[in-house]
Amino acid sequence: MIAKIIITRSDRNEAIEGMRDACKHFAAYPVKHNAWFLARLMELDEYREGKMTTGSIEANIDFLSELPTPSQGLLSVAAELAFFANVGWDETDYQKGMIGFRLNSEPNKTASFNLNDQHFEADVDFEKASDWRDNQPGQIDFDNSLLVENGLAFALEVNRQHAGGHASAADGAIIAPMPGKVIAVDVSEGDTVTAGQRLMVLEAMKMEHALTAPFDGTVTGLEAAEGGQVQVEAVLCTIEPGVVEPTSD
Repeated sequence: MIAKIIITRSDRNEAIEGMRDACKHFAAYPVKHNAWFLARLMELDEYREGKMTTGSIEANIDFLSELPTPSQGLLSVAAELAFFANVGWDETDYQKGMIGFRLNSEPNKTASFNLNDQHFEADVDFEKASDWRDNQPGQIDFDNSLLVENGLAFALEVNRQHAGGHASAADGAIIAPMPGKVIAVDVSEGDTVTAGQRLMVLEAMKMEHALTAPFDGTVTGLEAAEGGQVQVEAVLCTIEPGVVEPTSD
């Protein structure tokens, strides 16, 4: 044992409540500890009634040993942090209203992230996130990378968004989905391409959008150049449908 928590209250029941809350809000990382286990232990009736025996832990081992899982409130906070980390915004009221904005589509408010190396996807919900923060005095910040709940620290890892898609019309026109900068062009005019092949990469709002061929064909009318700025719905190139003959060595 390298540390212990001491609680002083006017009677046993109040001391148990105080100790349980202290364990649930205990913030330590990456040191391993059993605060979450102790918080569970103090929720047992036999503990509260002073009737613990040498067999009590074994009899309740499934309940006591199951690691806490993140609540919806914690997931909302993680989603909010992940979203703003990706787009590089501050949390102003104006920018909150722009969460997930997409042209000609419903807003997409889903963020992708890992908590303790487990993948999650959750919607940005400012109300749930605010409620969670108000009830978590033990959370540790560490540059927004750690969130504590029920005695366990959840290490947040933001998944950088690499948006992809055809961004193309039925006639083969490859269209910019939003204003941005062309950071890579993988084809030249006259090249033959196959369905799903990457044509170019557009960077917008700190996200990389890989634009791909919608079908087999030939690149015609290439308008995009690496380093160039483009406007939303600008035609970047056109794919003329056709059968791509296999090459022979």
